[in-house]
Amino acid sequence: MQTMKGAVELLEASGLHPEAAIDLVTTPGGVTIKGLNEMEHAGFTSAVIRGLKAGAK
Repeated sequence: MQTMKGAVELLEASGLHPEAAIDLVTTPGGVTIKGLNEMEHAGFTSAVIRGLKAGAK
């Protein structure tokens, strides 16, 4: 939860697009980007967006 909180705070403070922020904090081919890519492949982003939309109704 702290990771998510920190990510939100970074995006709010910087105004960066999430993909631009990812580029700042990951190394190409590194462990973090590999993990993020696997989560994306499994539909993580779509699931989060669907959950947020459902909660906003």
